[in-house]
Amino acid sequence: MEYEGSVREFVNRAYESGTDVFLRMPVPELSAFASDGIKTVVFTPSSVFINTDSPFAVYDGKASAAAFLSAPDVLLSDIRFMGDSGFREFLTRKKYRRLVTLFSECSLKGEYGYRESFRWVGEYRAEITHFCQILAFFSPPCEISDELRSIFSSDDTVVIGERKLPSLSFYEAPSSAAKFYFTAAEAEKYAYKKICIYFNSRTEQNQFAGFLRKRGTPFVAVNGELTPEKYKRELMRFVDSDITILLATRSLIPSALFLPFYKVLLCGAPFSLSHLSRCENPFSSSPVFTIFCEDDFERNRKILSSFSERAEDKNIYLKGISYLSEIEKYLQNPTKESFR
Repeated sequence: MEYEGSVREFVNRAYESGTDVFLRMPVPELSAFASDGIKTVVFTPSSVFINTDSPFAVYDGKASAAAFLSAPDVLLSDIRFMGDSGFREFLTRKKYRRLVTLFSECSLKGEYGYRESFRWVGEYRAEITHFCQILAFFSPPCEISDELRSIFSSDDTVVIGERKLPSLSFYEAPSSAAKFYFTAAEAEKYAYKKICIYFNSRTEQNQFAGFLRKRGTPFVAVNGELTPEKYKRELMRFVDSDITILLATRSLIPSALFLPFYKVLLCGAPFSLSHLSRCENPFSSSPVFTIFCEDDFERNRKILSSFSERAEDKNIYLKGISYLSEIEKYLQNPTKESFR
């Protein structure tokens, strides 16, 4: 199911009746939200470093006065800006009446990429007296729960789209070294096609970068350690050059909505079914090719434990382990029976 024709019409009718809409379907182009004249903010879980001039697309903790004077009909924003009372006042003053949240399952503790700032959407609705429609996009495997409705302060909600498993294509390597060899060989097959390779940690990304250097294979690498300016430069270098391989961490996922990859590889085990879906690229005709080994599951458990300790919230770990167990079962038996 796509966000077009009948779905757009339904969303517009829902707005008129004061109803929120939760959608399990691919994220459309931003222009799709500009068709009905309702001023809209499109929130991503983290910054977008390409193909946008929106002053709120990249979060650096502040925005200029000029940014707050800007009020295009469709505004792209990092969800973290919602924690700023000045930004929330700006939304009210400029009469934004629809809030679109992408990859909305990242509002749940335990999801890889969990972003507590999503809860500010619900807080904002409690602050205002006018109706502001929530249009929340979820990855297809996500279960729409009462917890999600509570996060978005959504009492009257319609869900569109069935819950379904992500497409699966994978190779289980016998060791970490074999995983690197197989991933490199797969990426190098496509001499003239743009390939993205995701990693679950910067450490493994850096190790693989060293591996490619020894092979003499050119690449570009981006991760959350880069400044916004450096991140943008590196992405444009990848887009504008003959280099075909991009190494990335989850920080790229929102920007990847604007990057036409021929193929996406995940070098490592996904953290959840929804994480695997978030890695999918709207321009690629094939599913994410997951290349993992047994050690990846233990690495993921350690990453979850580290996240949980930094946030001082053990539920991040406990729920994350539940999601990880689900994807582990799916990789062992990719059938509907493994989908609870």
